[in-house]
Amino acid sequence: MKAISVLKAVLRLAVFGIVFLALFMVFSVAGLLWVYSRLPSGHDGRVNAVAFSPGGRTVASGSADSTVLLWRVSNGSRIRELQGHEGWVMSVAFSPDGTTLASGGEDKTVRLWRVADGRCLRELRGHGNAVVAVAFSPDGATLATGSLDTSIKLWRVSDGAVLRTLLGHGDFVNSVAFSPDGKMLASGGDDRAIRLWRVADGVELRALTGHQDYVSCVAFSPDGQRLASGGGWQDKTLRLWRVSDGTLQQSWKASANAVTSVAFSPDGVTIAAGAGRSDNSIGLWQVGRDTPLRKLPGHSASVLLVAFSPDGTRLATGSVDCTLGMWRAADGTRLWGTPDKGRWEMGWIEGSLIALTSRAVLVYLIGEIGWVKGSLIALASAVLAFLIVWGLWRLIRWLYSWAKRKLRPRRDPGPTPA
Repeated sequence: MKAISVLKAVLRLAVFGIVFLALFMVFSVAGLLWVYSRLPSGHDGRVNAVAFSPGGRTVASGSADSTVLLWRVSNGSRIRELQGHEGWVMSVAFSPDGTTLASGGEDKTVRLWRVADGRCLRELRGHGNAVVAVAFSPDGATLATGSLDTSIKLWRVSDGAVLRTLLGHGDFVNSVAFSPDGKMLASGGDDRAIRLWRVADGVELRALTGHQDYVSCVAFSPDGQRLASGGGWQDKTLRLWRVSDGTLQQSWKASANAVTSVAFSPDGVTIAAGAGRSDNSIGLWQVGRDTPLRKLPGHSASVLLVAFSPDGTRLATGSVDCTLGMWRAADGTRLWGTPDKGRWEMGWIEGSLIALTSRAVLVYLIGEIGWVKGSLIALASAVLAFLIVWGLWRLIRWLYSWAKRKLRPRRDPGPTPA
């Protein structure tokens, strides 16, 4: 009898535990979906490009999922999706008046979009390979594009006509940037050279050499007197050049891998640099100082693009981990970010095991909304599941007792004593 009683107790505990875990899973997943529905809905592929609008209220991102997304800077809500490219979107840039967005793609095309409604105004064709860099001139009349076909093209924005083609790089062109006065264009390529061009006639003014690997990115300082550049994975350096004569002014080993992108702050004092795989950070460097101001270790894969907001208070980043991040430049605080959808790409066996243990729920919650909120949701789910299981258990016991009383056969009391 004692063994039977112990077995019954064990079975009761097992049933209680199974029901509790099942309900905990249900409420945890419900909490996850509730949080997920309120997080910015991100890209399904690596984020190759980011750009702020001139007013600083909107940020655009281009991705390997073939789309361009527009986001509200203040809270990360998605404004609009621009579709049309057939293949990766490699680059994006706003016109100086903020009404037009240019995007370059793997499909060898450049598209001009009306920001107000997302309509594609014009498609520019002429490159023989992917368009990986786009930049508007300061007056908005000209668009420069760099391509893996080793050429740079200058387009008239009003009608899409090619003004001239700049040839000089011996390999892929990775980046283009106009000087603040619009008279000069800088480009960086896989031939390890930075080339400066005169926009008026397309003449190459000079080549800046020194990087030990491909030049992934270039950016002019706001006053136009300096140029920042980043080198590939065998170089790992961020370099600062004097534009007037091409003199190297400063060099930093800015990454454990390639320096993937550079951006000047609006005051020209700080340079942001994105880092490649095995580093995955964003470094902030002060001109004239040898050590970094800070590093932001916010992505789980290479940081492909960095951009300062027009007022210099925020920094936007795009990464191979398929996320877009928004940071406060002053202290490196992460303000918001799109979900890392890559963490859900797994096989059915791993997915089943994770689902059984609720690990996916907890990892997602902790990773996307922080330990505090994630823990509160998990705790609330556990408490609610416990109360429901306890209530059901009490109800079942009451029903069992009630049924036992009702169904128990009545005993004949026998003859009434005289």
